[in-house]
Amino acid sequence: VDEIRNEAERLGCVFSQSHPPYRRGREGTFATAEEEAFFRAMSLRALEITAMLGAKWAVIHPVMDVTADINDVDAHVRYNQQMFAREAELAAKLGVGLAFENMFDGDQRRFGSTAEDLIAIQDSFHSDLIGVCWDVGHANRMYRDQLKPIRRLGSRIKALHIDDNYGTARDVHLLPYEGLIDWSKVLRALREIGYDHDFAFE
Repeated sequence: VDEIRNEAERLGCVFSQSHPPYRRGREGTFATAEEEAFFRAMSLRALEITAMLGAKWAVIHPVMDVTADINDVDAHVRYNQQMFAREAELAAKLGVGLAFENMFDGDQRRFGSTAEDLIAIQDSFHSDLIGVCWDVGHANRMYRDQLKPIRRLGSRIKALHIDDNYGTARDVHLLPYEGLIDWSKVLRALREIGYDHDFAFE
């Protein structure tokens, strides 16, 4: 990591965000205790590497409590606080922010897919180092018009994932303008909220 950081500095490159490992599935559970322990260790290590490379934000996927009703926002928020408590504590010590990324509903509702879900998670941590990553491709599968949710989130958005798709079940990660996203509206909304961080092309 030190070699990468030194080479990046020599070339004038800057790392703005990272994407630590994410839990599989909607609920974020593991097959074995060993698998979970390894995941947690790598997640914390990824945050240390994020700090070493000078990136300010680490993007993480929210999870949902499958034992709770999907409309029980408080239960899902508590589950995210529990699942990411160690990450939030370490990130704060390292001066790295955690940006919860918007997910998308598949064949059933998934917590973390709406702007309101992300706001509830962020507010629960009571920290300036907790923000939102807005994935434009994911949002296209949830909203035909992203103006409203982007405006709703406003300055909470600290990172972007940029890709295009057809708004269907498959997350194809196309280049902008190769799919059905209305980029003029997306860019207008980002201008309106004063977004001044990077675009991460996926």
